[in-house]
Amino acid sequence: MAKELLTDAKIRATKPTIKDIRLFDGNGLYLLIKSNDSKWWRIDYTINKTRKTLSLGTYPYTSLSDARKKAFELKKLVSEGIDPSEVRKATREIELTKQIERERASNGLPPVDSFKVVSDEWFEKRMQQIAKRRAKLSRVLGKRALKSFHPRLFNDRLFAGESWSDKNGYNCRNQATAFC
Repeated sequence: MAKELLTDAKIRATKPTIKDIRLFDGNGLYLLIKSNDSKWWRIDYTINKTRKTLSLGTYPYTSLSDARKKAFELKKLVSEGIDPSEVRKATREIELTKQIERERASNGLPPVDSFKVVSDEWFEKRMQQIAKRRAKLSRVLGKRALKSFHPRLFNDRLFAGESWSDKNGYNCRNQATAFC
């Protein structure tokens, strides 16, 4: 706990130096004054035996009373076992998702979780897999005449040392030998 609480007059009177200065207000709240004269409200807290620091804004845009209110709210979260930095990350992620949804709606596109978007994404991934297989087939069999194809060719040369099932359990051996 700070010996005496901060005041606006003390904050304005403190000038930056080469090293960073910390003006403590108590309960982990302090004002970090950088050498470039930027002033950041920070709060230190411990959760799950880990010390963390969270920024509360810059002075004078965030006043001393606002910083104290924010610090009080964060300390309440910590006392309930909730990590304020995780709450902040989740909030930012939700806001970003909402912003993306608004942009998609304004551009006339369907929502990200719609059937069309999900099916298009699946189809694109599947087409990439098919393109890889087609490239291998072309590389190995590209110059061979169709009449020279025999199922044994697929066993011995094309898929030597490879599993016949892909990661989804799809058996490509039956598909490959069906052409012969």
